[in-house]
Amino acid sequence: MFKSLIIGLLLLGPVLPGPRPAAADEPARTVGAWDSESGLGNHRALVRVALTPSAAKRSPRPRAAHVVIPWRRHDLDPDKKALIVIDAATGVRLANVIPFKVNREFGEIYFEAPTLPGDYYVYFMPYKSEGRKNYPNVKYDSAAETFDPDWEVAERLRTTTLTANDRSNPPWIEAEAVEIQSVDEFNSFAPMEAIATAAETAALLDAHPGLPYLVFPEDRRRSIRMTGDLPYRWIQTGPASRFEAEAAPGEYFTFQLGLWAARAETPGVTVTFTDFVRGESA
Repeated sequence: MFKSLIIGLLLLGPVLPGPRPAAADEPARTVGAWDSESGLGNHRALVRVALTPSAAKRSPRPRAAHVVIPWRRHDLDPDKKALIVIDAATGVRLANVIPFKVNREFGEIYFEAPTLPGDYYVYFMPYKSEGRKNYPNVKYDSAAETFDPDWEVAERLRTTTLTANDRSNPPWIEAEAVEIQSVDEFNSFAPMEAIATAAETAALLDAHPGLPYLVFPEDRRRSIRMTGDLPYRWIQTGPASRFEAEAAPGEYFTFQLGLWAARAETPGVTVTFTDFVRGESA
């Protein structure tokens, strides 16, 4: 039976800080169970609407919800794609849905909430698959208004500037995005295709002033796929000047180095390898 060997890689450069914890309000990334070919697509958010005691005492009782979903999407023009909201308790698709603000970092959504308390599924990349099964042609549904213009929430959003005072007695309840789900592991954006926000990217630069580029070593199990965005994972781990991994004797070991030209082009960067020195087996 072979024993694993520990391989260490030292990257020339300053010693950089270690991993950072995930944000406390970051939803869990999980795998759900639904038929993606039914027109719902491969991605959804599980949104929970809790009927708090204060909301239950209000008259009339709110029958709508407001949620901000930090989905961290890497697809372009998410505001042009449809959203489908389904009541998890009844399976009914809701017509009164207002995508108030939609971008690649988050979606701010108002929707009718007939089941209180209750869970709701927000499908944010619904598509239709055309063509042959072995050569499909996927087309994402276009965004379209489905809400009743006389719906109380729509009227409130049209006529009110949403300040702190305006939210004192709104006709909606604040909901929470508790999970970002994919239909299976293959379609999951986590961990390498969930983007870092602009604010997180700027903070990362501020934490490493003066460096022309940052290097992010990655295990082979997490392929570097995005070239226009940093993955949120790199915000959590930060750049590093050292990388360690395990390899079996005789194995062709592979790994990755993600180089981010953070401030300018880096035409003079070279990679030099030296012989690995045999260490003790683990």
